Amino acid sequence: MAYEIKGQTKGRGGEPEWPSMYKGLGQALAYLLLPSVYSSSRKGRLFDGGAFDYVNLVTARAETDTNEDLTRVLEKLTPLGYTTVFPTRNVCELVPPKPNPFKSEESKNHVLSNLATLNEFSETSRTFRNLKFKFTTS
Repeated sequence: MAYEIKGQTKGRGGEPEWPSMYKGLGQALAYLLLPSVYSSSRKGRLFDGGAFDYVNLVTARAETDTNEDLTRVLEKLTPLGYTTVFPTRNVCELVPPKPNPFKSEESKNHVLSNLATLNEFSETSRTFRNLKFKFTTS
């Protein structure tokens, strides 16, 4: 399952700013077809479909705001799930995800067999250590 997560940030005065209603929707839709692996020998996409079985959009919302309009759009027009996290740490699944209609077993196998390439983005990678050093010493 893929998750697109949009959280609350601090505004200029320190007050909380909540993600806009449709923030993250485009990125979540893109997960339905990711990864986009291209082959020069095949002159196009290596796989016709995405690797993820399900895709879920997760947003932080104020306690009284459950995004009913977005919930209706997601339920009727997309296979995306929609989950809201409130400041009280309550998690509410408003729309359960449906199976990805674009899922490709070839794409999924490609991602699973290349998980080691994601080590570059782990906390123990040289890239992460360099960034951590840069921001903790400045």
